[in-house]
Amino acid sequence: MNLDRFDPAALEVVQDAQNMAIKAGNPEVGDLHLHMALIEDDKAVVVRVLKRLGIDFEAYRGTVAEKLAALPRQDGNSSTYSSTIFQRVLLKAEDQVKDQTSKILPTHIYLALLEEKNSDSGRIFQRFGINRQSFLAGLGNI
Repeated sequence: MNLDRFDPAALEVVQDAQNMAIKAGNPEVGDLHLHMALIEDDKAVVVRVLKRLGIDFEAYRGTVAEKLAALPRQDGNSSTYSSTIFQRVLLKAEDQVKDQTSKILPTHIYLALLEEKNSDSGRIFQRFGINRQSFLAGLGNI
């Protein structure tokens, strides 16, 4: 994974996810941390698209927050590591941008996260009826 290809907003999402896990004492940075980092800023494109889709956004964000709060915690000076899903999502986001000179955006990360069907995030997407097609349709209207 080449983080130089990530635009500043996408890098901020990755850093926010990592910081969220560290602050919460979670032993790994996972899909839920990335998920929350993508939807916590109401001005973000991802959030604007989701609100246009007509989902109950506050319930959606609350569900992600509840799942995050239920993750295992550790005490002490243990290090935090990136989960396989976290790494795979970022690699898939990179794969979505074929042109090696183009930057990866937060929307690419969200689209990659939508592909993780067998994850906590995948179950939340299913519960709220969010999928790649609907998100792309909403993105086209922004």
